[in-house]
Amino acid sequence: TGNLNFDPKPFLEKKIRQLTFIEMANTVINNKKHANGEPNQDSSISFEQLKEELELADDLDCEEFIIDAIRTNMVKAKLSQSARKVVIQHAVPRQFTKKHWEDLLKRLENWKLAISKVHTGFDEIINQVAPMALGGVN
Repeated sequence: TGNLNFDPKPFLEKKIRQLTFIEMANTVINNKKHANGEPNQDSSISFEQLKEELELADDLDCEEFIIDAIRTNMVKAKLSQSARKVVIQHAVPRQFTKKHWEDLLKRLENWKLAISKVHTGFDEIINQVAPMALGGVN
């Protein structure tokens, strides 16, 4: 049994805003990567742009939205109230492409190699170094 009086509009508006924000965040990150070293190029979005794109009423709504987005781990960002902007450090991609899978595979392979090195190091300590250290103590 569902609530027949449930209005999905606020929920849908929030989701659309979140998806739009993710797209905006990815765009500024990609623009920074392709800026060819321009010193003033940062990965930020102004409150004005957020209010316009996300149809937020004021700076307070902007701040609350950004804080909520950071809490949900959609983005890693820093809120700058004095500069009236949000600086994007990372954003989840809206689509997981073949390149994302390839990057993930490389990261997992590097992780596996690192774990293997740690395992080998522990194995050497347990089987070679520790017995020599304990055997050498009289």
